[in-house]
Amino acid sequence: GNALSVWERMISSRQMDSSQRNSLAVVEVGMHRAVQCLQAARKGFQTHCIEPSPSSFEKIQQAVDREPQEIRERVRIYNIAAGSEEAT
Repeated sequence: GNALSVWERMISSRQMDSSQRNSLAVVEVGMHRAVQCLQAARKGFQTHCIEPSPSSFEKIQQAVDREPQEIRERVRIYNIAAGSEEAT
């Protein structure tokens, strides 16, 4: 299957209870709007989400700030680029 179908199965899995989800981390690289990042946090996963664009990151920060505290505590966002080479 494609990445979206794998994601949907994982995020909707009934085989994991909330304590199992809380012990797992989801990493989203290049999140643009943080859709999957926030979806995973709402389902109980710890999330680490990376966005290199300063303007997108600002919008994402605002979206995270609008979430309830319980969700915000599960979300870590990083305004950095991820790659195999160092650049400026």
